[in-house]
Amino acid sequence: MIVFCKPNTFQMLLTKLRNVFAFISIVTVFLIVCVIIFWPVTGVENAVVRFPKSSGVGILQAEVADTAYKRYVGLSNRDCINDNEAMVFAFWMTLPRIIVMRNMSFGVDIIFVNSDETVSSVVTAEKPVTRSDERKKYSGWAKYVIEAPEGYADEYEINQGDDVKIFFGDS
Repeated sequence: MIVFCKPNTFQMLLTKLRNVFAFISIVTVFLIVCVIIFWPVTGVENAVVRFPKSSGVGILQAEVADTAYKRYVGLSNRDCINDNEAMVFAFWMTLPRIIVMRNMSFGVDIIFVNSDETVSSVVTAEKPVTRSDERKKYSGWAKYVIEAPEGYADEYEINQGDDVKIFFGDS
């Protein structure tokens, strides 16, 4: 004798709710990841970076890298940057950041800047000569990372704790 059991309606409803909740959770995580990767932090292409000090003011015209793709590419595959040019890598918050010199044909000063616009550290990354040089990691805590021409930090005496003013947009 075969007995057919009708499933409990409550159990069926609970199973459907679990499935709906799982689907909504997956979609939410996907959307958050998309926002983090593709949504621009500033939404602008250019910035002006100023280093006000008693010994003078250093001013850089900078491109802004504010999406994951732009930050990945950075200054790669360029021959050089001019003495007053830079790139500002903009992130959502201050966290440990790692910079590499992938496909770079010139050296840079890497200036790590906190969310309160003070320099957390300065590192000089010389022009990579070998593939292992390109993989060398330069790290620091930052919301903004500025890549300036090599020697810029020494010329303008930029050090940990110094103030930085970053004006996003065509300032």
